[in-house]
Formats: sequence, structure tokens, C-alpha cells
Amino acid sequence: MWRSHQSRLDVDGVLSSGQGFAVDLGAGALQKTAARKQLLSQAYRLNTCMLQDVEVIGQVDVKFIACLLRTEAPPGGSSADRLLVLFDQHAVHERIRLEQFIADFQTDIATGRAQAHVLPSPVKFCLKADDVRLLIDCRGHFEKMGVCYRVEGSCVSVTSVPAILREAPSSDHGTQNAVKGNVVEELTRELLHLLRAAHGCCGSVLPSTLSRLLASKACHGAIRFGDALRSEECERLLAQLSGCRLPFQCAHCRPSVVPLFHTSQIRDCARVPSSRPKLHKLKPRSGRYARS
Repeated sequence: MWRSHQSRLDVDGVLSSGQGFAVDLGAGALQKTAARKQLLSQAYRLNTCMLQDVEVIGQVDVKFIACLLRTEAPPGGSSADRLLVLFDQHAVHERIRLEQFIADFQTDIATGRAQAHVLPSPVKFCLKADDVRLLIDCRGHFEKMGVCYRVEGSCVSVTSVPAILREAPSSDHGTQNAVKGNVVEELTRELLHLLRAAHGCCGSVLPSTLSRLLASKACHGAIRFGDALRSEECERLLAQLSGCRLPFQCAHCRPSVVPLFHTSQIRDCARVPSSRPKLHKLKPRSGRYARS
């Protein structure tokens, strides 16, 4: 269920650098009260179900997307409590792109054959006799993955690779970047290894070479820090993220979200007297340090 940020708890002050609770965070006041110590030591558990009921607040510092997630209430909290989190906008888009790439590739294989990209010039390398025989026997499996080749004695010349490995057109020259020869050889050898380990049938296992290249491709085309996002764009990203298998990590398996605190803890900390300096009690300076 997606809701507009107009009907939410008033937590804008927490995200503001000039007023409210955020001022106390840098003044050491958290260490002086039990309520604020709990704010730092609270453990949070995130699961994919939370993304089905998320309230998007908006972009923060042109880097993060602030959201409220419904979760289990902390000790002493109410069932209506929400967890304030920050999503890394680059990591979110990166994860969405990666899973889309993988889904498209697996769909192509399941429906018949992955789209192939014909290499400008074949990539040639030598293999052991056992590997050459396996290439000949399992040619259909390789072609289904988008890998086509010619066998010449103990050498193989790869003529095409999965089209998804092809980089996007260059903005400067409008041409496709060539797939590197060492990547072609590494992918071929890994497919051979998987086939041998699975006795000729590796099913839907995605080679790590392909996974790594897809993660790199997802990263290069994703939203960056500094890219301004409108509210509807933030909501669309979170809606797409809710359909991902691993929504809380980027394409490189690093965390993509930081939980901050439950909304009930804001009220708890607000009730604690602030220890701000009493500037009105400062006495006028005298002597040589006095103003002239």
C-alpha cells in the first residue's frame, strides 16, 4: 500500500539540519539519557514484507530516499510505530536493474534461446581434449546460452556471446563497446566446468562470470549520487524494489539501507530535557579581551 507523504507523522524536523532533535545528536545528549542510549543500541530486522507497506517521505541530500516502514514495535512502543530508514538511491536502482537483467536472460533461456551478440572478430583459445569433446557434445546447451563457436582441432573460436553482455552505446561515438576476449574465454571455461560438475546439465545456474558482468552493467547505468529525484520517482523506485528478491543489498552484495529509529523513539527523546548551553548566563568579557 503506497501513501502520499502528505499524511504522515511529523518527522521532517528529524531530517532538518537546523532544528529539532537532529541538533541534539551532535551535542552528546544521547549518551546522557537511557532513552537516547536505547536509540543507538536498538537492533532492527528488515524483511521484504515491509516494502509492501512503505511510506516514501522523499529525497535527502540528493543521495538517499527517506521512508517509513511498518515493523515490529520496539519495547514499550505501540503497534502503529514506524521505522525511519534511508535507502541509498544508487544501490536501489542498481539492484532493480540487476534483477531485471537476470530475469530477462533466464526468460530467454526458458523460452528457447538467449539473444546472441556476434563478435566483430572471433575469440580464439586452446582447450584440453576433454573440454573440446564436451564442447562438441554440448553445443546445443552453449547455443541456448547465446555462445556459438567453431572447433578447430584443440582450439575453439567463439563467434558470439549472450547479447546482454554487450555494453550500452557510447554517448560520445554511438558505437558498441566490444566484449573483451578474456571475458569470452572465462565464460566459456566456466560453462564447461558447470556442465562437467552437473554431468552435462547445469539447469538454470547463472555462471559467476556472467553475474559479475551483469552487476557491473547494472552499476554503470544506475542513478548516481547527486541525481535529483521527484517524489513520484522515489515512489516508483521503491515500488520496483519491493518486487526484488534481495531488496536490501546492492548488486555487489553491500547493504543498501540504513535503519535510523522508530518514530516512537522520537517522542521518547523529545520528553527528555535538553542540555543545551545557557548562553544567556554568559557574562560580558572584561580586560584586554573586551570589545573596544
